[in-house]
Amino acid sequence: MKKYNRRSYTTKSQTSIPQSSIPQYTSPSPIQQSLPQKESMMSNITSSVIQGFAIGTGSQLASRGIDAIMGVRKIEVVEKVNNNCNSESDIYFNCIKSNNNDVYQCKHLFELLDKCKNI
Repeated sequence: MKKYNRRSYTTKSQTSIPQSSIPQYTSPSPIQQSLPQKESMMSNITSSVIQGFAIGTGSQLASRGIDAIMGVRKIEVVEKVNNNCNSESDIYFNCIKSNNNDVYQCKHLFELLDKCKNI
């Protein structure tokens, strides 16, 4: 029978690694932190004004864009005038003038004028 020589197998953990190939750990340099500066009231006001201008400009641009797509908006104010109560108002004002601006004596005419306007 033949005798075989035993070979010695080594694992990676058993192998020696030269010290020069292992990178040395160095602590990171401390980051210099600057202390927060106090903001002045004037810089806060200026910042708010600039932000207001930016928001206003953006809003106006968006409005113009919508107008370009949808068409220009037209706002008309129609004032409804009720001319049906002219005679009642004339009678009421004549009553006040004739009674030395005593409104109490013309109360019944005021009620008639009020009913006319509410119709």
